[in-house]
Amino acid sequence: ANVQISQRFLEISEQIALFVVLNYDTIWYVRQKEIAHVLSQIFPADFIAFYYAREGMYEISTGFEKIGQDKYQKVTLMDFLNSTNLSLKAFEKVLKEEEDQLPFILEIEAHAKAGKYLNPIREKSLKLWGLKSVLAVCMQVDNAPFYIYINSKKPNSYHQKHIELFDRIAPSFAQSLEKSLISEEIQKREREKALQIAIINALNGGKTWEDRLLLVSRALQDIIPFHLVSFGMMGERMDDINVGFEQISSNEYRPISIPTFLKMTKLNEATFKHQIQKKTFNKITIGHFEDYLRHTKTDPVKKAIHEVFGVNSFMVAPLTINHEPFYISFYHKAPAAYQDSHISLLERIQSSFVLSMEKLLGYEEVIRLNRLLKEEKTYLEEEVVQQYNFEEMVGASESMQQVFEKIKIVVNTDTTVLLLGETGTGKELVARALHNASERQSKPLIKVNCAALPRELIESELFGHEKGAFTGAVARRTGKFELAHEGTLFLDEIGELPVELQAKLLRAIQEKEFERLGGDKTMRINTRIIAATNRNLEEEVKEGNFRSDLYFRLSIFPIELPPLRNRGEDIEALARYFLKKYESKTGKRLKGITKASVNLLSSYPWPGNVRELEHIIERSVLLSESGKTLQLALESPKRTSTKDNRIFEFKTLQEAETELIYETLKLCKGKLSGKNGAAAMLGVPPSTLEFRMRRAGITKQMVIEKL
Repeated sequence: ANVQISQRFLEISEQIALFVVLNYDTIWYVRQKEIAHVLSQIFPADFIAFYYAREGMYEISTGFEKIGQDKYQKVTLMDFLNSTNLSLKAFEKVLKEEEDQLPFILEIEAHAKAGKYLNPIREKSLKLWGLKSVLAVCMQVDNAPFYIYINSKKPNSYHQKHIELFDRIAPSFAQSLEKSLISEEIQKREREKALQIAIINALNGGKTWEDRLLLVSRALQDIIPFHLVSFGMMGERMDDINVGFEQISSNEYRPISIPTFLKMTKLNEATFKHQIQKKTFNKITIGHFEDYLRHTKTDPVKKAIHEVFGVNSFMVAPLTINHEPFYISFYHKAPAAYQDSHISLLERIQSSFVLSMEKLLGYEEVIRLNRLLKEEKTYLEEEVVQQYNFEEMVGASESMQQVFEKIKIVVNTDTTVLLLGETGTGKELVARALHNASERQSKPLIKVNCAALPRELIESELFGHEKGAFTGAVARRTGKFELAHEGTLFLDEIGELPVELQAKLLRAIQEKEFERLGGDKTMRINTRIIAATNRNLEEEVKEGNFRSDLYFRLSIFPIELPPLRNRGEDIEALARYFLKKYESKTGKRLKGITKASVNLLSSYPWPGNVRELEHIIERSVLLSESGKTLQLALESPKRTSTKDNRIFEFKTLQEAETELIYETLKLCKGKLSGKNGAAAMLGVPPSTLEFRMRRAGITKQMVIEKL
């Protein structure tokens, strides 16, 4: 009787102990460890394993090996599967086969002597820990089987009384377990909510995408195991957001960019980008060792990752961010690191991740567009762009009509155009006409004068540079190619471009991609190229000053502009056009131009072409009295030109400009800028006027003294 009372007291005590253990406010595997300790007080045990056969509950599937007095070493289900090279499916199959036999007692030696069949997976697991006796019991917890395997290293450790004892404590045990699982589910949701907040904070916390995604990796590491994780945006942002992190130690990670990865794996860029752009996975997918090996046969990227990083299992989560595919890929060295519970977790947190990414990308896009607009505005202000349209190109001569026909042919294409002709024939005007009459007219026309830039700055001007690319590069600079994206880039004086830059220019024109100076990110652009030169590029190619492949690429559609001396019938129309233009700018009203003046203009050979004619008309308007006919300012004692036995004296272009600036300043009483200032009257920015004054040796004080 005393023995029965003691036994009953023990059972009640252990039920209370189990109830208390199961309601600890702590993570589940710690509670499992405590349960294992309590059960070892009732049953002889060297190894106790729990397995809850409910979908997604693999965290409640743990073993505990006794390694000392009241000391236990945890063995997760994944640890067991990896150490025995078993798949989860094979393991679950064994459990299903044994389910009808439960509860049972298994004595290994007696089983072997009797020649009875022992499942090879069971045999492998018992040998792993040197176990001789097994007590297998099961109870229903929330309508799913909860298996408990109590193992001993000694034979004949278990008897029928142990099964009966478990049957008595099982109801209260199951009830406490169900209550604990509810508490665990609440805690899990709270942890997931905390993880979502951590991910949102991570994405908003870093300055660069590498910083942000490293913080995301740290947050995920507590929930999802990995030795390597990668984040990749497909489409246009592939090079911007594509980075991996290799775990070096518990809290140390090595970032791996695309160039670093290609260098480590010796894959070429084309193979890599072609493979990762494939839509291999349409849902979150896990791959154990066998699956991984199968993928390596057709996927060179996964094969390279397997060989370089030694990983054997993976989990890929395909997402959609701003209608573009985005992948998060986890890799682990264990052959079976990922389970359905990890898939469920990712499915629950992916919406907050996607929303945060879309918000951040949207914000970045606004900043990028604002910066681009500011740069375009600054460029246009610096260039003092004059807008022309097709109809404002003046010329009735046959040679100009041929030019117009060629413009009409090529205007609505993206074909590269090469404008040829002497200085001042209107090559920039034709480039503007081509742009403004094309479908790209809403985007900027960006001009680069290849002859006006120092050789050491041309590459930066064209392609931009990264911060620190060279001494003085204190910030990132956007190049003209990037500014002209979806617009037109006008490369004036292309014949002056240094040979060493011509190869990079050829690639940018041909492949529509380039890298900023000092950067490794490939920029892709959609830019139409119009080039112009007054040089004979064929001769430059023969002399080795210009690449033949670049010349052939630029001269797909050449348009040669005739010099003004070959289009005499256009001179009067041009003179009258410029007269109206500068009457409007200066506010003067003149009575037109006399026939004698037209004849005089027609007699001149015009070495400076249309530009020289425009400057002479501009100067003449400024120097003529309002209400009278235009008085041509042509005479000069310094230089003569003869034609048709007549002698005419003219100033050089530089002399004419100097006199024009000086006379305009006198007219404006020395005022440079502002309304009624010389700069406004001449139609140039004050900074340009000051530069030209310094070049001509004119000072404001000099002008004031002459008033």
